[in-house]
Formats: sequence, structure tokens, C-alpha cells
Amino acid sequence: MLDEIRSLKPYQALLEDLRAGVPLTGQSLPRATRLPVAEALRRDLNRPVLLLTDRADHALLMADELSFWSNGAPRMYFPEPN
Repeated sequence: MLDEIRSLKPYQALLEDLRAGVPLTGQSLPRATRLPVAEALRRDLNRPVLLLTDRADHALLMADELSFWSNGAPRMYFPEPN
């Protein structure tokens, strides 16, 4: 599925903008696509991707789901501050 995402023209345009250093505004991605797109960007850009959530339980859920997409790539979870 990541290969399909990576072949899409809007994804390629986003990737080119990121490589060129173009400031990005909100991408309005559907929730179901956020993690696979983040993982595809991590692979294509060969740099870390930071995902922010509104609650700690959402972060844990995303970290768990990201393990499916990342194929064992290192990932870190930072809990919310006290």
C-alpha cells in the first residue's frame, strides 16, 4: 500500500515541496491515511517524522499502529508533560 501512496501525483508534489524547503500548511489528510503517509515520507526523505496528538492515549494508539507501517523502524514515544 505504501508503494501505491508513493506513486500518487499529490504525494509526489508534497515530497518535492518538502525537499525544496517549501513551508507547508495543513494537509487535511483523512485520519486513516496519516500514518501510512507519514511512514512513506520518513522512508522517502530518510529523516525522522514528528507526529503530534492532542492526548496521550491517542499517541499510544498511533505509536502502536505505526509499528504495522514502519516494519521495525525505530520510533520513540514522548508522553505529555506533567
